[in-house]
Amino acid sequence: MSAISESATIDVMLADYAALDSSGAKANILGIGGNILPITPTGLTARFSLVTQIHVPAEACPAETSLEISLRGESGDLFNLPGQPPQAVRYAAILTIAANPGTVGLEQTKHIGAMSINVVDFGNGMPLPPGDYAWHVSLDGDEDHAVDFRFCVPKPVPTPVIG
Repeated sequence: MSAISESATIDVMLADYAALDSSGAKANILGIGGNILPITPTGLTARFSLVTQIHVPAEACPAETSLEISLRGESGDLFNLPGQPPQAVRYAAILTIAANPGTVGLEQTKHIGAMSINVVDFGNGMPLPPGDYAWHVSLDGDEDHAVDFRFCVPKPVPTPVIG
């Protein structure tokens, strides 16, 4: 456990598309709010972006923390993409979070704290079989304060038979 993982708030969202703006402090997000990823005719899910927002109180800043995002199957175990060898779906980064926006005064900075926005884009979708999944997000390896974002990949709807 770390002071950051204990005090941080983690928000996780799926979007049709997301990207950080040129400042890296804000994200441009389209189609947020879903938790269903349909399978396309290619056999992959629809394209999507995974967005995490990490809010840290000002008194804990500046701070360096490790972010880990992993894909979990219905059982809660790491999901492995098929292949030789199968590969777990994991993303990790070291984040530096500081409460020092230059456009507000010290009192406001103490009030708003700091935030880190992270985007992982799956522009081609993913080869996920129908089922229930969760994106598991943790800071500094702290499982007690980790967050799961649950979503599903439904079975493809059969095409109608005409004639």
